[in-house]
Amino acid sequence: MDYTATKIKTFNGMEGRGYNATICLNGKAVAEVIDDAHGGPIMVHWLDYKCPKVEGEVRASHTGEIEKMAMTPNEARFHALLNALPKIDRGDFAYYPSVDIEMDNIVNRSIAAKRLTAMLKKKIVFIKSKAIYTITLVEPLESDRAQASIKRLKADGVQFIFNEMKFEDALTMAYDMGF
Repeated sequence: MDYTATKIKTFNGMEGRGYNATICLNGKAVAEVIDDAHGGPIMVHWLDYKCPKVEGEVRASHTGEIEKMAMTPNEARFHALLNALPKIDRGDFAYYPSVDIEMDNIVNRSIAAKRLTAMLKKKIVFIKSKAIYTITLVEPLESDRAQASIKRLKADGVQFIFNEMKFEDALTMAYDMGF
């Protein structure tokens, strides 16, 4: 999916962090989402709500049953992508991706991308013992001093230095670790 979140505003709510965000597809705003942090579902407002409705297919997250219903074109496109995703198996239970889960992933991945981008400008970011660590850069990453730090990390057995990875690979690894 080429979905991203922009205009993200976070706040503390009754049950953790909430947010307001704009969801974009290939850079074009398609929806506004709100997680009010009160434990309920994410609210989605599709920006093409004035367009004629189309028939889309919604898959139930636990049973996988498909139901046809009228929805906006952007909503139908999003559901088609969700319906193509595989079932998620968590060991003790399995479910199909839902709008809530995927919208939350889009927003949180966009937050993580912004954080990681900022960190990579000022720090060496790496994984050691299944945790993310940083070393603050005093000089640019290309400097001899910073490169010496990277060589020491590699000598100590550090395999993943985010500064040397493709950004999408580093982001996926960081996000999967709960960054």
